[in-house]
Amino acid sequence: MFKINFPTYLTLFRIFSPFLLLFFVLFFEEKISNVLILIVFALASFTDYLDGIIARKYNLVSKLGTILDPIADKILSSITLIILLSIGTAPIIPVVIIIFREFFISGLRESLSSYQLNSLKVTMLSKIKTFLQFISIIILCGYEVFFNFTGVSFYIVGLVLIWITSMLTLYTGIVYCYMAYKEIKDR
Repeated sequence: MFKINFPTYLTLFRIFSPFLLLFFVLFFEEKISNVLILIVFALASFTDYLDGIIARKYNLVSKLGTILDPIADKILSSITLIILLSIGTAPIIPVVIIIFREFFISGLRESLSSYQLNSLKVTMLSKIKTFLQFISIIILCGYEVFFNFTGVSFYIVGLVLIWITSMLTLYTGIVYCYMAYKEIKDR
C-alpha cells in the first residue's frame, strides 16, 4: 500500500495547483490573476526542491512519491505554460517543444521499463533544465509585478530564458533518446 507523508503532500500540491491557476485566470481580473499565478506557481515550484530534501533528510522517500514527483513537475509546468500561452504571455514554439519533450520522454521511460530495461536516469542537465524552466515561467508569470518593483522590463528576460530552456529541453530529449537507443541496442 502507498504511504502518504509530508513530502508526498507537497508533491500532490504541485499536481493540483494548476487548477488554482486556472481558477485565477477564469475568475479574477488580469492583474490580480497574474499576481496570484506568480505566488502559487513559485510556491509549487519550490515544493519540487523541498519535498526531495525533506524526504531524504528524514528518510521519508516513498514509492508513491518517487512515482508522482516527475509527473507533478510535468503537470505543473505544462499546464502553466498552456495558461501563459492562452493569455498571450508565452510564445508557442518553446511551449510546444517543452510539452512535447516532457510527454515523449515520459512515454519512452515507460516503454523501457515495460521491457524491463533500465529506466532513463535523470541527468544533471535535465535538473538544470527543470530549474531554468521554473525560473522562466516564474518570470513570465510575474514580469509585470517585477517591473512595478524594479522599473526593469523582465518580459524580455523571461522570453530569452524560455527559449534557452526550450533548446536545453530539445538537447536533453535527444540525449535521452540516444541513451534509450544504446540500452535497446546493447540488450
